Amino acid sequence: MALTWGDAAAALFGRRFGWHRYRIGRSVRSWEGSAAMLVTTGGAMFLTIALLPGSPLSPLAPPLSTGRALAAALIGAAVATLAEGISPHGTDDLSVPLVAAGAVLLVGG
Repeated sequence: MALTWGDAAAALFGRRFGWHRYRIGRSVRSWEGSAAMLVTTGGAMFLTIALLPGSPLSPLAPPLSTGRALAAALIGAAVATLAEGISPHGTDDLSVPLVAAGAVLLVGG
């Protein structure tokens, strides 16, 4: 979800409304695109965690409470947004889903 929805929202929103740019290494991003990624990733991850049966760890585990699902989604979205912002160009396709999944597993587990 972080890569599918969040990274796509960052690219689309950042190109259209990205007036405030920042640079890390050779990658140039916009604060508006990063904010769009944070919001979109958080929403998509929360819906995925809340609506799919079981926890993100195992379909055999009991479902997460709404509060824990929200915490996992928000922390996962924040970590994914940070990873997208600092990843060298092109490597965010690997780093974003890995760190988002790791954060959700740590918080949701």
